[in-house]
Amino acid sequence: MALLEQAKDNTQAQFPLERLFPKDATAKVLDFFLENYSLSCAEKKISKIIAVSDTELSSILKTLVKEKILQSEKEGLENKYFLNSKFPRTIGLFQYFQLRWMIT
Repeated sequence: MALLEQAKDNTQAQFPLERLFPKDATAKVLDFFLENYSLSCAEKKISKIIAVSDTELSSILKTLVKEKILQSEKEGLENKYFLNSKFPRTIGLFQYFQLRWMIT
């Protein structure tokens, strides 16, 4: 649970992708996973942490899984989502994320 609390604290700042696309919920979701790259989290918890509606988040998560940026696995009745750290596009996003954090 400490990781989720830390993730919630982390989302109070404006992250690199959110700065580029301030009104884009997908950028917010990507920033969340890039900042918390080792976290596996259920949809409802993500929604609460980053303040994106359940409906919008569900659509974004499906797209990111389809694009192989995120992966999901069933845990009980819920799907848990996590960053696909081996996919080249995800690696590129992570490198951009880290670089933008270093120069700001």
